[in-house]
Amino acid sequence: MAKKVLIVEDHEGNANTFRDYILTFFPKWTIFSALSGRDAIAQTMAQSPDIIILDIALADQISGIRVVQEIAKSGKTPRIILITALDDQATDGPRPGRPWMEQFEPNEKALVVGFFQKSGLKWGDLITAIANAANEPIPEGIEDL
Repeated sequence: MAKKVLIVEDHEGNANTFRDYILTFFPKWTIFSALSGRDAIAQTMAQSPDIIILDIALADQISGIRVVQEIAKSGKTPRIILITALDDQATDGPRPGRPWMEQFEPNEKALVVGFFQKSGLKWGDLITAIANAANEPIPEGIEDL
């Protein structure tokens, strides 16, 4: 079944790279993007994506952490994969100095199905996480990524 994926990334080049990789392995899926946290929340409410690839550090005043919190409050239940260029310890949020996943309440954490750091990102691992989030088989050929 075709899925809808929202890519939330404030660097357009990165967003395009994510889109290209996803469409290589899931060509029938619908991909749309948001460049800010505010736009991510609005598009989630309007489009109801199945999966969100979400950068934690966004250029506007709404971080990826806040986006997850707002989506959880709305009752929407997309599967969220967090991406960050930051290290594994939160610099902001409700619990600074603690791992990113500890920034969430249980209902928020239930939405998050993956966490990746951009440095050293293995595309095969990300595509596998996306396939798992979509309850789809792992695509062939990702071992070459």
